[in-house]
Amino acid sequence: MSKHLDGILIDETHSRAICTEIGERLRSILNENAPPPPRLAALLARLNELDFHESPSIVSGMEAFEPA
Repeated sequence: MSKHLDGILIDETHSRAICTEIGERLRSILNENAPPPPRLAALLARLNELDFHESPSIVSGMEAFEPA
């Protein structure tokens, strides 16, 4: 599946590669022993909260597809 943003078409492989590169650069910039900047710390805390919450299904009527 491809993502389209402002006239730029990025496939899943390239999107994942970009995310990986951003993560690697963040790790190299941020010292593991030093706390992250306050805004980044808040964003990381929010991501952590969202990881432990159930997300609502975006598909309605899935019961029709479940085997009887």
